[in-house]
Amino acid sequence: MNSINNSLKGADANPRDMKRALARKLVEMYHSSNAAKEAEEEFDKIFINKGIPDDIPEYIPAAGLNEIGLLELIVSVKFAASNGEARRLVQQGGVSIDGEKISDPKSSISLDVEKILKVGKRKFVKLLPSK
Repeated sequence: MNSINNSLKGADANPRDMKRALARKLVEMYHSSNAAKEAEEEFDKIFINKGIPDDIPEYIPAAGLNEIGLLELIVSVKFAASNGEARRLVQQGGVSIDGEKISDPKSSISLDVEKILKVGKRKFVKLLPSK
């Protein structure tokens, strides 16, 4: 415990690095060192490199639906409880499709090809074409 406190007091201390070391140790204790390494790589990919997780849920629209309003889509995938909340997320710049920010809440999204919807920092869904 004292070594952690001393590390935090150092000029080059980074709390994120301390949290990562703690998380790695906990995963090693309950799983394995290999699982800890994989979890750390996934964390880095998503939060440091702003990548897309390997395993994300999929959304398949109703048959014949080729286009959907952005707000309706965000509510449909349960990333917002209401259209108002979805609108705020869009206006605050927290919504992107395939890495491109969407700033118009009145946008419609074409569902003819696979796309990735990201809302906030941690919510991802793969949009698949309807069948």
